[in-house]
Amino acid sequence: MPLTRQQAVREAVRVSAAAQLQVMRQARAGMSERDLKAMVDEVFRREGAEGTAFAHIVAAGAHAVDAHYSGDSGVLREGDLVVVDIGASMAGWASDLTRTFPVSAHFSARQRELYRLAVETQELVAGRAHTGVDSLEAMQAWSVELFRASPLRAAAADGSSQSLDAFNPYRLGHYLGRDVHGSDMPWSWQQPLEADQALTVEPGFYVASEGLGLRIEDDYWVGPQGLECLSCGLPRWPDEVEAARAAGLAGPAWSPTARAPLPVSPYASQRRHMDHHLAQPASPR
Repeated sequence: MPLTRQQAVREAVRVSAAAQLQVMRQARAGMSERDLKAMVDEVFRREGAEGTAFAHIVAAGAHAVDAHYSGDSGVLREGDLVVVDIGASMAGWASDLTRTFPVSAHFSARQRELYRLAVETQELVAGRAHTGVDSLEAMQAWSVELFRASPLRAAAADGSSQSLDAFNPYRLGHYLGRDVHGSDMPWSWQQPLEADQALTVEPGFYVASEGLGLRIEDDYWVGPQGLECLSCGLPRWPDEVEAARAAGLAGPAWSPTARAPLPVSPYASQRRHMDHHLAQPASPR
């Protein structure tokens, strides 16, 4: 039987998550960005992806300051972060999933504090959104409030110290359709979320003065009350990412026949993301 749109999106997310986990575990210092893209391609083929929703983005070190970096010759170095932004497609429907991890076994103190703020923002914003009430535009405004409220700062190009909202000039997320940015779907950034939409939430920071870029992006299905995270079974909190890295570094190096366990089963259960947050009163219209 042909997949429904929801089944196709879930399956595309499953394949993307499997590739992310493989790369997170198997990446090593000295590999190139091209090597990591090859890993992704191998997992996509193995797990039955019908195509790619967009060209893979793998950005090591300072390359990650460019959110849309398209190169592949950079080399992974100890102490750097790597941003992996990929999306499998299934039955023509797109997924879009990003993880950032340290080349070393652990984040530096600075990397960890910025990364943790990004994940906390994603968690709080996605958990607060109510179907029929809140829009992606409203969610963007909430993320800016959280960035401004944080005591963390970074240096701008002119040397001035700025709150972190100055270091994420991009939208918080986007809809998913057959086009990865949902341009083929009749959905609006300003209109309230509607049931059976698919979207991403992807906060991040791009600090040129530190040569540091990072992003966390998960895919969500809009349910009757709020957002269900389709990809949050994949490591995303700092301790989870470090544990995955440590396990991978302790094992054998990657080969095209290595298999990572799939982090998301096909057509994952209908558990909504952050159920306890959905119990909050709806935000005003």
